[in-house]
Amino acid sequence: MPYFFYYLLKVMLCSAVLFGYYHLFLRNKVYHAYNRFYLLAITGISLLAPLFNFNLLFSSGESVNKPLQLLQVVNSSDAYLEEIVLYTQQNYLTTAQLIMLGYSMVSLLMLVFLVKVFVQILSILRNNSSRNLHDVVFVQSDAKGTPFSFFRFIFWNKAIDINTPTGRQIFAHELAHVREKHSADKLYLNLLLIVFWINPIFWFIKKELNLIHEFIADRKAVADNDAAALAAMIVQSAYPQHSYLLTSHFFYSPIKRRLKMLTKYNNNKAGYLYRILALPVVLFLVAALTIKAKSGITEMLNPAEKITVVIDAGHGGQDAGSRSTDQNVFEKNVVLSLVRKIKAENQSANIELIFTRETDVYQTPQEKVALAKKANADLFISLHMDVNTPQNPSGAGMLVYVANDDARNSTGSKLLASSIINTFSEDYGLKVAPNPMQRQVGIHVLKGNDCPAVIIEAGHISNQADLVYLQSEKGQTNFARNLLSAIARYAEANKRASRYTTAVYQDTLPNYGTYQGQRIKGIQVYSNNSKKTITIELASGKKVAMTEAEAATTILRRGASNRSAAVANTLADECIEHAFSMHICISNTQVGPGRQAALPRRCYQMTKVNSAWSDS
Repeated sequence: MPYFFYYLLKVMLCSAVLFGYYHLFLRNKVYHAYNRFYLLAITGISLLAPLFNFNLLFSSGESVNKPLQLLQVVNSSDAYLEEIVLYTQQNYLTTAQLIMLGYSMVSLLMLVFLVKVFVQILSILRNNSSRNLHDVVFVQSDAKGTPFSFFRFIFWNKAIDINTPTGRQIFAHELAHVREKHSADKLYLNLLLIVFWINPIFWFIKKELNLIHEFIADRKAVADNDAAALAAMIVQSAYPQHSYLLTSHFFYSPIKRRLKMLTKYNNNKAGYLYRILALPVVLFLVAALTIKAKSGITEMLNPAEKITVVIDAGHGGQDAGSRSTDQNVFEKNVVLSLVRKIKAENQSANIELIFTRETDVYQTPQEKVALAKKANADLFISLHMDVNTPQNPSGAGMLVYVANDDARNSTGSKLLASSIINTFSEDYGLKVAPNPMQRQVGIHVLKGNDCPAVIIEAGHISNQADLVYLQSEKGQTNFARNLLSAIARYAEANKRASRYTTAVYQDTLPNYGTYQGQRIKGIQVYSNNSKKTITIELASGKKVAMTEAEAATTILRRGASNRSAAVANTLADECIEHAFSMHICISNTQVGPGRQAALPRRCYQMTKVNSAWSDS
């Protein structure tokens, strides 16, 4: 759904609550000036409150010690050609675009109608004589609907004698409209309804505000609250030549309300209370719409140790990347804007950012990998935008890609991707794919790096809502802060793991093998100084605790039926002292004896990158 409609829902909710308070406690009260201000304020608050967002930071022990989940990787079936311009020319309208088109057509019709009213008023002004009476322009006409006022113009019906008592009251009534600037209220509401015509509350506000204008003008026009004089004035102003025909219409509700309001007296104590109580209602509603509680773990942290991160703005120069549906927005420019925002938002002294490009230049994937290796980077993050295809025309949101399992940085990359997804899922304006993904074709910037590396598809450039969000100041700031938080979260997890006697890791990768005939669902490792306890969770839900020696004998040396004994024995020999690494390496050894030689390197690499799960 386009963000405009999501914004509309918030506007409707806000206006409904505030108008509900008016209907219950302020309607039919005699403090008309306050009610006029309140109704106008409803529209302003409803429009502005959803645009603001304040994060209220809190921290709890549960958040700090929350395990960092290594998410399951999903294989993507679509082919991928690295650093090649891939985009589709879409010659059709999506459902969201059709809805927006229909919505805009209604707004256009309302605008045409409003312009028509202006033209009619201008026609009356041009075709009739007028004269200045102090601060107003008096126009005499026999046009239908007169008398009425419009800003400083009073359009008078020639059939009404202005020198009679009733005529003078009607003139005073219209003069009150002019001096109270009621036309400005009406114009504002009509313009507002052109854009927000779908909100029924704004229509109710318009109707109620029109009546309040009449209440104000009635009190200024009729001396001593004379209801009989008001009745004669209303009838004659509406039908000056046939007032005797419409006596029954006195029971029409707006006329009845005008008569009742003229004779109604104010209860000062109750009225004061009702007006004061509106303030906490407004404050509560604004707080509910604008303040969002956030856990401190997702905020930008300052890692205890320095971490070097290479951030790549994909494409550049002659390689524009994918394009928007109208072909006017290039991927290379959007991701470059994100890189600049990340640089501006980084306040951590221990997060060193190195950028592959900060201008519109092109670099080969090999040059980018070489830059990361030369900088001895701890992490490599490449920013891109996805594009919809005929096979997937409704794609939207953020995706994170990692290298295939045979890459030497595979495990660390999965951990980094998991940190990014977990962080963005808590507070991002776009949908976030719940799992890291792998392409069928290897990507050089992922598999060529020694350090953990990911590609982030920040959104879909061919999805209008995604594009608008990532081009906005709010969207770019949100993306930058989330990414910096994810980097810090990754680093903090490594630091905390060796310090606390709590479960610091929970692996959700599948296929751990079996134990006593049951599939192993998950493995947790607890550390207390040099003593380690391993708990395995079976598919039945049962949990079994054992020492690392028992785990090595029971799980590693016996292994699952689909692993060779040679692989399991090699893994046990090389990784037995790395209890925190052990079960991660297990999940990556399900390819038979051909991978045996790679296992020591894999365990070493995992231990080097993720020291939180190793004592060495």
